[in-house]
Amino acid sequence: MKKGMRRIAAPTGCLLALALAWWVVIPPGPVRSVVPPEDFDFVVEGGEATITGYNGIEEHVVVPDQLGGAPVRTIGSSAFSGNMVIRTVGLPETTQAIGNGAFATCTNLLEVTSASGLRTIGQNAFSSCPNFRSLPMPATLERIGEYAFYNCKNFSNFSIPAGVSYIGDHAFDGTDWLTQSTRELLLVGDGQLLKYNGNAAYLELPAGTRRIYNNAFAMKKTLTEVVLPDTCQWIGQLAFYGCDNLARILVPESVTGIDNQAFYISAPHTVPKLAIRGFPGSYAEQFVRARWPEGQGFIPVGRIRFLTFGGSLVPDAVVDLGVPFPAPSPPIRAGHAFSGWYRDMALQMPWRFDQDMAADSLWLHAGWTLPQVTGMAAQVGANRIATLTWNALAGATGYEIHAAPTVSGPYALVNIAEGSSYELAMAAGEVRYIRVRAYSAGAPPYELVQSYGDFSQSVRLEAGGVAPTGDPTALTPAPSLSPGTTATPGPTG
Repeated sequence: MKKGMRRIAAPTGCLLALALAWWVVIPPGPVRSVVPPEDFDFVVEGGEATITGYNGIEEHVVVPDQLGGAPVRTIGSSAFSGNMVIRTVGLPETTQAIGNGAFATCTNLLEVTSASGLRTIGQNAFSSCPNFRSLPMPATLERIGEYAFYNCKNFSNFSIPAGVSYIGDHAFDGTDWLTQSTRELLLVGDGQLLKYNGNAAYLELPAGTRRIYNNAFAMKKTLTEVVLPDTCQWIGQLAFYGCDNLARILVPESVTGIDNQAFYISAPHTVPKLAIRGFPGSYAEQFVRARWPEGQGFIPVGRIRFLTFGGSLVPDAVVDLGVPFPAPSPPIRAGHAFSGWYRDMALQMPWRFDQDMAADSLWLHAGWTLPQVTGMAAQVGANRIATLTWNALAGATGYEIHAAPTVSGPYALVNIAEGSSYELAMAAGEVRYIRVRAYSAGAPPYELVQSYGDFSQSVRLEAGGVAPTGDPTALTPAPSLSPGTTATPGPTG
């Protein structure tokens, strides 16, 4: 042995402990301290505690779920504001609100674990926390205030739940999550449009968009026209800042708020370059007339609704009043041909898209025709019962039977058939000409709005002998056929 050294025999238990210490890896992470109640300032009102200040020195803090015998519901305004020590904070499950500025300028704060029942994040709640990166947002969250995460550059570990119905202006300004997003439409929560990253000239925002965030379209110089959906309610500050080529924007009746600088245009102008399209009497018109009393920059619009009576759906169109507007794509209806749009439900006043102009919102009604009935055949039995048959038409509700004494008429409606055959009793020696046309009823509740097809080719019926008993002009349900004379077709009536 070397001088100055000696062998020490360790007990067996110590050796085993050393071996375990060598192999067991203790997971890294902050060790949060349950802070004693005396380190918090708080108030209790209505049986609920609100934290108003923190006086502790811990880096990793666990907020107790009760203070003063009451559940902690709110982290109050500026409660931790300016604290340079705290790095992580665990909130109790009882927490429902993080107040205005609660953690503002906590420059070393990394993360806060939120409660599963959190509903509100207040204004400036985490603003200017440059190292802050994580806050789980539960499904219960409803509101994120203005500047809530302003200048939290590294804030990225979160997901905004669908129930969030309000995000205040500048809430995420200065975060890499917002500035580096590449999604064409950064649409989050309950329809909050935070940013547009596309380069379209014409843009229709999707239904469900409710709020246009500040600077959402800033400096998008490719935009020339934007259509906001009927769900939109608010247009934020500088939402369209620098969109110098934006000429038209449709603002629906649902919008009840527009920031004064929402349409700030970088190019100077004395007459409004941007035309705001809106409904007469709407907030959009009030917004424009407050700036230009003569109404420059406002284009009144109307809503055109299309009633198809059982055809495919045609979406409403919002059109400029006082000028012709383009026809929509024609609807489709099984077994029918579309014949155009009409002002009236009786389908007597066609709408001419090349020249007619709407003075207000209105309905247009679809006209339909059925194909001409074909395959007409008839036979007169020995008992002078004439049996008529034809090819059935898809989409037909029924068939009108018209009769005349001569091929040239006058024809009169005799009866209505539901199927593609009917029987007619004839008098001895009687001659009749028969033609048929199909009809269809509109879908409920418009059953009385009917569409028709062209009349079939006329057929000539002639009966001999003695007339059968009963009304010789009556149509009766078809019995079994008897052999007799086949009718000869005449010209189309």
